[in-house]
Amino acid sequence: MLAVIGILLAACSPRVRSVDASSDVVFVPLSEEPKDKRNADRVVIGMSRQQVDAIMGPSVKTCWMYPAGNVRQKVCFSDDKVTSVARTEHVPGTDRALIDATFATDTSISHSVPPDIVAVGASSQHVRRLWGAPPVTEEQYALGGEYWATFENGRVTGFKRIAVPPAFATRAGSGNARP
Repeated sequence: MLAVIGILLAACSPRVRSVDASSDVVFVPLSEEPKDKRNADRVVIGMSRQQVDAIMGPSVKTCWMYPAGNVRQKVCFSDDKVTSVARTEHVPGTDRALIDATFATDTSISHSVPPDIVAVGASSQHVRRLWGAPPVTEEQYALGGEYWATFENGRVTGFKRIAVPPAFATRAGSGNARP
């Protein structure tokens, strides 16, 4: 009787998996909800940041973009402190850009920030006070790899996985030099 019920349930369930391809025995799970809902494949264009955070966990880095014509200011934060400030200016009529950037070192975060500039070590409140709310943000997530989500008006407009090259290792004395 139980075998018949199991077979009937299996026939009606789209989540049935055979235990063995050559067997008539099937496994019918009572619940197939994933225990870990953190799956990057679930992120789709149009989601809110809260929805993406629920799937991916909290971001490890945030960057704010302030585009203005052919110039873009980019400010990146970790732990609510500015870690880099970059200004990129596209040279019209070419595929070139001029980049001016400042990055944090271990000692630069501890320096005080002048009240009238955006610099390494400043808080997000300081940047927002000087430059306003960012029209575009990028969030970096670490979930079995590195992912970047771009948000405009609070919604995902881009989501990509950044390929990380394999580790490069050398062995002492393994050069190809010939005598």
